[in-house]
Amino acid sequence: MGPTKTGKIEKMFSKVSSNYDVINHLLSLNFDKGWRLEAAKASIIRKKAYRVLDVAAGTGDLSIAVKTHSESMGRKAEVVAYDFSPEMMEIGSQKVGKMGLAGISFVKGDAFGIGKRLGRFDVVVSGFGLRSFEFSEKRGDGLSAFLKGSFSVMGKGGRIVLLDLAMPERKADRAFFRIYSKLMLLVGSFVDAETYSWLVSTISRFDKKKLERLMRETGFRNIKTRSLGSGIAFLTTADK
Repeated sequence: MGPTKTGKIEKMFSKVSSNYDVINHLLSLNFDKGWRLEAAKASIIRKKAYRVLDVAAGTGDLSIAVKTHSESMGRKAEVVAYDFSPEMMEIGSQKVGKMGLAGISFVKGDAFGIGKRLGRFDVVVSGFGLRSFEFSEKRGDGLSAFLKGSFSVMGKGGRIVLLDLAMPERKADRAFFRIYSKLMLLVGSFVDAETYSWLVSTISRFDKKKLERLMRETGFRNIKTRSLGSGIAFLTTADK
């Protein structure tokens, strides 16, 4: 499957927005909650109060994890949940309202339009958005555009925390993924076959080494990537 335009990606996510959380939890066997917690832990910095930009925030689960974990650690994080899907953000806003969480705001925009109008941030996070950036045709290299935009709004000493899925490195894990991906496609087909076919295909095609190279070229330092769980999920962190 070739690259997909941003407009098409936006439509795909909007179509599945009402079922997105349930399907994610089901397909990951609820491991996605633990993966987001690891990302939230990595986003904690020394400051008592700081600003966090969550790019491709979707329905807000990572924003909520960052906010709640920061509070549990005695920190105050102001989170801007930034996404291109109004349907996703509406669901996220409702969740935040029901939880009574203050300090999370939802702002519409795509990952290639990150600019100083959003203000300065101490931390930029993104959960499961990298593959959409990489395989979008908008503005050339979407992944590079996202990284450059993130770098531009971060203050000196800022941190970036990236969570996503890619083909596992160990042979046993790769073999398991090939089998499990068929189940993912089957379950996803009950919601929207095109969307979940695209999501599964991008897992096998995403290049973590390219991500690290682009981060170095952008100016990030102390780049570290580690696998989570069975190796399909990974967490990459770096500093400005």
